[in-house]
Amino acid sequence: MSGILLALIAAVSWGSIVLVSNKLGGDENSQTIGTTLGALLFSIFIFIFVQPDLSLLVCSVGFISGLFWSIYYCFVYRMKKSASFIEDVLFVSPV
Repeated sequence: MSGILLALIAAVSWGSIVLVSNKLGGDENSQTIGTTLGALLFSIFIFIFVQPDLSLLVCSVGFISGLFWSIYYCFVYRMKKSASFIEDVLFVSPV
């Protein structure tokens, strides 16, 4: 049951990252650093309670996937800023 709750928290958080960062403002680099630090703090919090076995392979794959994840979000925030797709697609402005 706790696995499902963690998955739901991750899914809701994942879907709202760009919306929240858009409301908070900042440039692409600040938003990427904030998102990455938030994910790091969440993972440290979960690590304290679950304490999984970590091998060198698991740490290496986690580091590489985190690196690509950060690069991806840097592009997402850059695209959001240049195309303003959040306002155009998700929010209907009153006329």
